[in-house]
Amino acid sequence: NSPLGYKGIFNVKDDSCNISAPSDAINALSVGSIAESISGNTICDTLDHPSPFTRRGGFRNDIKKPELVAYGGNVEKDPTDKYEASHLVASTNNHGVDIMDEAGFCRDTGTSLSAPIVTRTAALVLDYLKKSNLSKQLPLFNQNKANLTKALLIHSTSRVEQAKIKDEMVKRAYGFGKADYTSALFDDTEDTVTISYADAISFSEKKQKILIKLPDYLLGKSLEFTFTLVYNPPINTNFKEYKMINLQGSVGLIFPNMENGKLTGKTDVKPLAPSHSWDNYKSSDFNTIHFKKTLRKLDILDLQIGIQMTVSNHLLNEMSEDKILQNYAVVLSIKDKTESGQLRSQLLQKNQLVELVENTIKVQV
Repeated sequence: NSPLGYKGIFNVKDDSCNISAPSDAINALSVGSIAESISGNTICDTLDHPSPFTRRGGFRNDIKKPELVAYGGNVEKDPTDKYEASHLVASTNNHGVDIMDEAGFCRDTGTSLSAPIVTRTAALVLDYLKKSNLSKQLPLFNQNKANLTKALLIHSTSRVEQAKIKDEMVKRAYGFGKADYTSALFDDTEDTVTISYADAISFSEKKQKILIKLPDYLLGKSLEFTFTLVYNPPINTNFKEYKMINLQGSVGLIFPNMENGKLTGKTDVKPLAPSHSWDNYKSSDFNTIHFKKTLRKLDILDLQIGIQMTVSNHLLNEMSEDKILQNYAVVLSIKDKTESGQLRSQLLQKNQLVELVENTIKVQV
């Protein structure tokens, strides 16, 4: 691991404070700590920035760890630079997170407090999904409950306001950001629609396409697309082929292919994915893709989600091609930035993916 130090953190030079097992596993959902209580004498002096004790973010092959963050406390500066037990106890009492122990309410600090906060949100999202009609609409719902929950948690980070972080090293400890529940996932408006979908792709298919016809009124409008793909690939202990299945997910506008001014009967795809960054994340070494893209002027109404599969040589040697199958979940939010107040009602009039849109928005819990 290369050093990922940044101002206001303890563990700049200590390799034992890197993200490590089991959080380094790509199929684990890792959580970092951020500071809720700040003052002029705390090490972290910016609200929602990484706590001084959180493990260093980022990982081998630029894997995005942690994926999410939640409140876990802060630490006061020690003028003696010793940070002995008595100082840390007093620091925790002033700048910890409210918890309850056998003696009643108190304060504590640590990523051990951040992870349960995300666990609670995950439980609420899972409960919401299980009470929805998605289980009837998606044949592989049960196999993808974890993928759907993880995808929605990560997707929610782009639907709520996050801390404004410019330092690239700090971003690595912040992951995708704080996850949210109802307001970010299920309270869509007339100008924003969220589509949740889960399926499996086989090696014999190699590619899958999900087509969405956008309403005619959107031509020339400004749209914002937020996309998340999550899957749980098989892994092995040989790090050269640690992840044995790779899915590439994309969102694009499709239009007829032309040659010499004539239609060929084929189609071309204009991808909407922005260039790779720590905010708009995609990596062949990870199992999550998440990005946001604004299209200033829509000129094509046919939208396509594409899923493409590649398989490691190790897996091909272990299994027959007809047995190789990968579950996945995708979440796509479409926002009419001109706020015309028609997107949701008009999209629900289309006959493609209507059930998925309705059941994401209209679940009665």
